[in-house]
Formats: sequence, C-alpha cells, structure tokens
Amino acid sequence: MIRTLVTLGLFAIPTAVFADSQLDRLESVSERTNELMMVKMVEAMVAETGADPAPVMALIPDMEWDDAFRVAGECMLDGYRAEIGKGGVDEMLDLMEDMLPKLEEQSLEEMGEEMNVMPEGLTMEASIGIQQECGMMELAMERMSETGFMEAMFSAATGTE
Repeated sequence: MIRTLVTLGLFAIPTAVFADSQLDRLESVSERTNELMMVKMVEAMVAETGADPAPVMALIPDMEWDDAFRVAGECMLDGYRAEIGKGGVDEMLDLMEDMLPKLEEQSLEEMGEEMNVMPEGLTMEASIGIQQECGMMELAMERMSETGFMEAMFSAATGTE
C-alpha cells in the first residue's frame, strides 16, 4: 500500500512541475507583453496627438501577476490544454517567448499582426474565448481602470481632457 502511494506520488510530481513551469512561463510572457502593449498604445495614440505622453505613461499599471491572475492563468492553461494538449501549450509558449524581442521593436499595428500567430489547433477566437471565460481580460481591465490609464487613453484618443 505504501509503495503504491509513493509510486503514485512520484508520477504526480512531474505533472505538477510541468504545470507550474507552464504557469511561470505564461506569467512571465503575459506580464512583459502587457507592459509592451500599453507603452505602444501610449506611443501610438498620445504621441500622434502631439500631447506629452509622460502623464499617461505614468498611469500604466503594474501588470505583475497576483493570486487572482495566477488562478486565471491556470484556468487558461487548462483551457489551452483541452484544445491543443500539453505539447501544444509548450509550442504556444515557445511562440510567445520568441515573439517578445520582436515586439519591442515594432509599432502597435505590427505587434497586432505578430501576436496573431497561434499553434496548430488553436484559433485566435478560441484563445480569446478562453481568456474571457477565465476572467483574465477582466482582471487586466480592472488594473487599467484603477490607475486611470483607460480614462487617460480615452481622453488622449478623443482629444478631450
């Protein structure tokens, strides 16, 4: 009995480590991508109006994951695994990590095109659906609202104060 429990426990360890590894990777790429996107949004929308981007840049929220983001991230990984399996999730994370250096040099429009790359078996629509179902978009929007970033971006885009 004890030997069976130990054996089952040993099989469970790689799965837990694998899952944590994927969650850590998703967290890292998500934090950096969100930060880059917000900076690019400010550059594109505020700088085009001729306004000083510094006040809006100062409102960019810290997108570091907390427990709520990690719960949503794990939910997303479960959804992605259901769609494309663990190997597909690794492929997706590889694609995301590989695109980060490219995103730093691109405009907001170019970023949008680059980010449309999905692993085989996962559509952009399915990915967005998973993010919505897991509450990730809502969490990000809350962060942007809390700092006043969304309101400042809207004001800059519409030319209102």
